[in-house]
Amino acid sequence: MSKIYAHRGYSGKFFENSSEAFKKCLDLDIFGIETDVQLTKDGVPVIIHDEYLKRLLNKEAFVKDLTLDELKSLKYENGESPITLDEYIEIFKDSKLVSNIELKTGVFLYQGIEKKVYDAFKKNDMLDRLLVSSFNHYSLLKMKEINPEVPLGALTGSTLISPEKYLKQYGFQFYHPVFSSVNKKMLEDLHKNNIQVNAWTINYKEVYDTSIQIGLDGVITNYPELDFPNLGY
Repeated sequence: MSKIYAHRGYSGKFFENSSEAFKKCLDLDIFGIETDVQLTKDGVPVIIHDEYLKRLLNKEAFVKDLTLDELKSLKYENGESPITLDEYIEIFKDSKLVSNIELKTGVFLYQGIEKKVYDAFKKNDMLDRLLVSSFNHYSLLKMKEINPEVPLGALTGSTLISPEKYLKQYGFQFYHPVFSSVNKKMLEDLHKNNIQVNAWTINYKEVYDTSIQIGLDGVITNYPELDFPNLGY
């Protein structure tokens, strides 16, 4: 059975990356949480997906250009403000759930974000529940320099040629591809090289069933209870 990661918390039913979406996962029989970290103007790690805030907070600004106080003054549709990484850790520090932290360094580099994330988990004795991923694979190499024991997942939005060779070359233990790029032969080649595959974002039963059939290691989904919406046919 594939391990379930709640994508931005229970985002299929609650506002993504909110305290509410995370707390709804605490009592679920799942493996982990997938979430996103950026830095504010004053260097505070915060949990939020979009670099530009129009969609989430109706604000025409980038996360990097607002201080924490300015970001906290904004509200999601559910009335909450974005939370810090420390506030996220407070929710899960007594939980066994693994945190798959995506470093959002694909658009802006956020100098020092790797060390700040590492230090936050180390301070709370949660390194055994940390998995770091990013579309910026240089960020993963920086994390590897900080501590080579931290599991790393290479995110991709398209198909890599021979991903098992690429990931093995850089010592990445996990491959996090978009599900449409995954096939059984790819999984077999990766598994032969002891690389696990967690695919995103699996939000329909038909796709989930296929992921189980081909042997996917982990499912990143907005519906961690597997209460998927109907495809309509």
